[in-house]
Amino acid sequence: MCRILISTKIIIASLLLVNVAIAADKNYDTVELKEFTSIDLHLVPDLGTRLIFPFIIDDPTHKPPFAMKMTNGSLFETSFDQQQEALGQNSMVINARAPKSGGVPMGMLSDLFLSVDGYNISIRLHMTGNMDKHRQNIVFTLSDEQRLTLIERQVEARVQQALGELARKEQQLDRRTESIAISNMGVIAMHKPRITHLKERLKNTVVTGERIDIVAQAFRNYKDQYYMLEFDIDNKSTKSLSVDSLDVYSVSKQAQEPIAVSFHCDENHIIDADSVKRCLAITSDPLLLRAAKLELQVSTSLGALSGTL
Repeated sequence: MCRILISTKIIIASLLLVNVAIAADKNYDTVELKEFTSIDLHLVPDLGTRLIFPFIIDDPTHKPPFAMKMTNGSLFETSFDQQQEALGQNSMVINARAPKSGGVPMGMLSDLFLSVDGYNISIRLHMTGNMDKHRQNIVFTLSDEQRLTLIERQVEARVQQALGELARKEQQLDRRTESIAISNMGVIAMHKPRITHLKERLKNTVVTGERIDIVAQAFRNYKDQYYMLEFDIDNKSTKSLSVDSLDVYSVSKQAQEPIAVSFHCDENHIIDADSVKRCLAITSDPLLLRAAKLELQVSTSLGALSGTL
């Protein structure tokens, strides 16, 4: 998000200050862009005139994309190469070629048609030898309303671009996570665990006065890479319950340290009345086995359950 804000500031600055670079040069004309804009441009051969736009003209996000057509390419040319990749240009140079025979063929004409970001620009090109008619720069401007719209649209485009990049990275992370999970399953499936049996019943009475016990069954150690606690939830109540979450802590005289675990109690985590369901807590943290004491905290739809092993 910080990058988005920085990009936004750059966009706004470039749009608001586009005229600063040529402020000291009086040899320019300004033209406010409309949906359809027509101008006449007089060119002295080999001097060239630069067209400066208040936005990036080769921005690939423009719809429709930038398009250009010169009707008389033998005597007039532009510096802009549409075959290049988008380079972030906001200007282009138009030049009249000096005839090889010398002199200035007065009255020679061409039309240059530009379509950029929804603006259709028609420029009638005249070849001239009169320096007073020649302009080094033509600066296209926007009204305040157009400028605000442009800023909002470009900011939104940058935001969408950033969100798209974030979504792609999340997809890559999801694929990597899935690959790691499959690898973990392989370790568990291919190696016989070392089992430590427990058979400890942690009695609980919920707020309704009914009895729900946690029964610790066994620890499983898979090649010192993954550790599992098997436990049952013995629902002695007259109501079914759902298991919402499990928190596991390593308890010592000095501190209580959480252990990050994944837990599973069947697909729907529902335990019917007067029934028992096996649950698993799985982690890569060896503290699950090495802790002096473990405290289990189980959140259910009937109330909280807890116990210490």
